[in-house]
Amino acid sequence: MTIYLIRHGLVDFNWKKKMTSAEYDKAWADYDHTPIKPIQKRFTVPEDAKIFTTSYERTQETARQYLGRDDFTVIPDGLADEVPLVSYKDTKRPRRVWKMNVRGRLQWYTHGKRQPEWRRNSLERAFKLIDYLEEQDAETVVVVFHGFFLRTVSRALRIRGYKQEGRPKFSVPNLITVKAVKE
Repeated sequence: MTIYLIRHGLVDFNWKKKMTSAEYDKAWADYDHTPIKPIQKRFTVPEDAKIFTTSYERTQETARQYLGRDDFTVIPDGLADEVPLVSYKDTKRPRRVWKMNVRGRLQWYTHGKRQPEWRRNSLERAFKLIDYLEEQDAETVVVVFHGFFLRTVSRALRIRGYKQEGRPKFSVPNLITVKAVKE
């Protein structure tokens, strides 16, 4: 089986450099409903590949623009949706957004109380997603989803014995395409 992991296109959103925790949480909520910028290139997948997206419009629009396909299935129950991120603490003083991102993800990693999902939960969800994809009657599946969860799914695929090409090292750029194969 071959599984392609693709991160959605660039979201047309301008992040402020500093925010309070309330502004930060609202910005993430707004980001989740902001469209992507037009995609000028195409990625070709086999005609018989099954295409899957998350419940977020940006992944569905990426499937339309980047893959040129409208015959995708939205993965149910939020199984492939992004790992949620909220501010690491309540603060009225504006803080640098990149620091808030790092601290929030550290809480995800260390089971911080403010994060709605922890690392262990994300990995369990990634394994359930792989099970779901392997149950599909297809030799090739393509999943368009989100950067942080893509990294988690890539890790789970490695644990499950998939060989990968294009696996992200640190950052997960928009439209990155990871090819995972299990023979």
